[in-house]
Amino acid sequence: MAANWRRLLLKWSLITLAILIAITGVLVYLAQNWDPARVIYKRWKADSPYTYDEIEPALLEYDADSLISVRSEEEVASLRLRIQEAVYGEPGLPDRLPIVEELAPEPVRGLTGLPALELVERFEVLFEFDYAATPYHLRPVGWNGETVIYNHGYAGDIGQASPLISELLKAGYAVIAIHFLGYGEILLDNVHDPRFGHLTYSNDNILRFGRNGLRYYIDPAISVINYVTGSLGQDRVTMMGFSAGGWVTTVAAAMDPRIETAISVAGLYPMYVRESTLFGNEAPPPHFDPRLLEATNYMDMFVGAGAGEGRHYLQIFNQFDRCCYRNRYGELYEAAVQQAVRDSGPGMFDVIIDTSHADHKISDWAIEEILALIGSEVR
Repeated sequence: MAANWRRLLLKWSLITLAILIAITGVLVYLAQNWDPARVIYKRWKADSPYTYDEIEPALLEYDADSLISVRSEEEVASLRLRIQEAVYGEPGLPDRLPIVEELAPEPVRGLTGLPALELVERFEVLFEFDYAATPYHLRPVGWNGETVIYNHGYAGDIGQASPLISELLKAGYAVIAIHFLGYGEILLDNVHDPRFGHLTYSNDNILRFGRNGLRYYIDPAISVINYVTGSLGQDRVTMMGFSAGGWVTTVAAAMDPRIETAISVAGLYPMYVRESTLFGNEAPPPHFDPRLLEATNYMDMFVGAGAGEGRHYLQIFNQFDRCCYRNRYGELYEAAVQQAVRDSGPGMFDVIIDTSHADHKISDWAIEEILALIGSEVR
């Protein structure tokens, strides 16, 4: 009898253990793969209430308006010239076009889920040291006549933006997708600089050694704009970017009035926000380039990116972002920038917060917001 009870106890103990293991496995899977569960897990795991939900008191008390100096059309025009000089060494925008190579209309390497394409073009934007940025121009069957320029960020290539690019194409937009410096097909690795010898200029080293190193980040977008407004003859430009690509989009929109709609997703906070204890490690070298920061600050750039007839600059932040620019800090300065844009004339600036997930990405929710915005602003 005792032996039977022991066997029965062992049996149910094993069954209970198996159930617990299964439940744990399901919970771990959900915490890693299901957005609502990931949000709950990230909030529970956070070291501080200020990580995702609450705002640091010192930042609540800070006067964001005091950091804005651009409040007129003349000051916006002057701002653009200063940024152009910081990027290119002199005011003015270059008029060069990318070299265009037409490819067979088939899916581009790394991009998945694309609809039928009627045109695929590979661009080369040439620089020193035999380096070239390599954007891709994708035009869907049933093109609606509008083109969206997309800038990707660090630690990946445009293939990571497949969900966004696919939905834009399905909606009828052509897309020109640009890799961030150091993540395209041609890298600045082991170049020979006649001044210094063999060097690796990838990983932002071009800022330390190159002449006007910022143009390596910004000029691919400007060259593509030249193509859209020149070769394609379009009178409006829509540009967006993710992460560091959001920074590229912001700088480009602040210096180039041809960009009418600019969207940055998880792209950047102004310095006074990111210098708090929560964001001290979010300091990509291009953001802190002395030439750019001598020319202006990010609050003024936000104004410049949104100011002008028919222009709109939107920032989207992931509140529970695992990586960068999380929480709701964009709401701290939204009203101040909006007022400065109104003071300078026509234009729009907005901030929206994505609470649907806990990753560093452009979510399905954000894609819907983006499509709704650009759809409403197409003439």
